[in-house]
Amino acid sequence: MFHPRISVIIPTYNRAGDIEGAVASILGQTLPASEILIVDDGSEDDTQAVVAALSGPVRSVSQANAGVSIARSRGLREATGDFVAFLDVDDRWHPAKLEIQMAALNRSPELGWSATNLEAVDESGNPRPGHRGLQDSIPLFRDLGHSLEEWLATRLEREEITVAGREHAIYSGDIFSLLLHGNFIYPSTALIRKDVAKAVGPFDPRFPLAEDNDYFLRMADVSRASIVTTPLVRYRTGSSDALTHPSNSVKLIGAALECLRLAAERRHPLSPDEENAYRTGRALLHRRRAWVELTDLQQEAAKGALQDLRSEGHRLDTRDLGLWILASLPRPVLKGMGRFKRSIKR
Repeated sequence: MFHPRISVIIPTYNRAGDIEGAVASILGQTLPASEILIVDDGSEDDTQAVVAALSGPVRSVSQANAGVSIARSRGLREATGDFVAFLDVDDRWHPAKLEIQMAALNRSPELGWSATNLEAVDESGNPRPGHRGLQDSIPLFRDLGHSLEEWLATRLEREEITVAGREHAIYSGDIFSLLLHGNFIYPSTALIRKDVAKAVGPFDPRFPLAEDNDYFLRMADVSRASIVTTPLVRYRTGSSDALTHPSNSVKLIGAALECLRLAAERRHPLSPDEENAYRTGRALLHRRRAWVELTDLQQEAAKGALQDLRSEGHRLDTRDLGLWILASLPRPVLKGMGRFKRSIKR
């Protein structure tokens, strides 16, 4: 029987307390990984001592602190497996994650990579009440008015596979136009054929934020994917130092816009469907930035985002006009409205 060689890359920086749990969730896989590669991105805590005490196929490399993009790229260069996967140090895997994804990829040699749904948990590892995974983790689905499966079904073919005692829905095909609308792939959910990862190249160090947007757009440009809708990753939210923390929202949106621009340049010329997806994706980001800026009482910046929307040929709809009116109110009035809204939510 063929046993694929899978390298798992864990980038980490000053998270010694999370490493053992991350490694345990890999060692507990029903399809074993052949290599667990921990990339220490210049940690100043006792990361090295924790790693030295671990058992299993674990090895580590260290580098001066350079950020998660360069740490993941270092892991890709060092990995020896035929497949590579990423696991952020504060996330955890479902025990059958690798087995299910490998079964999904084995449906066709044209499928070069796979990603999964996730379960959001708090800093203690407890599930977020009423949370529906990717559907609630990413504004894209709310903005478009689709569930995850409805959205995938607009472009991809649906199949069901039976693995680990239950059925799993998978959607396979070209996801490039879907990703032009907005990224919905988290690194901890990905499993990639090594030859595809080589074709894509390293993470772009120009993106300390939204590096995954750029990376998976490039991956979708060279290879078809299979998306497993079962939540197979426990994704921890709420950490104050996470790059996805709300304080980074405006920077994330700006980086995501640049990722889209570069993706369109690489793919040129875009098909009509891709062109429509590109315009829609940029419009969603401009509108999101307007809302974020307004929420932070940055009224002129909110207007600037709406002006950017118009400059790209989009008409302002009624919601946009409402945001413009709010951004034009005297600042004390806007602050008072915010306090009133918070009070009625209590």
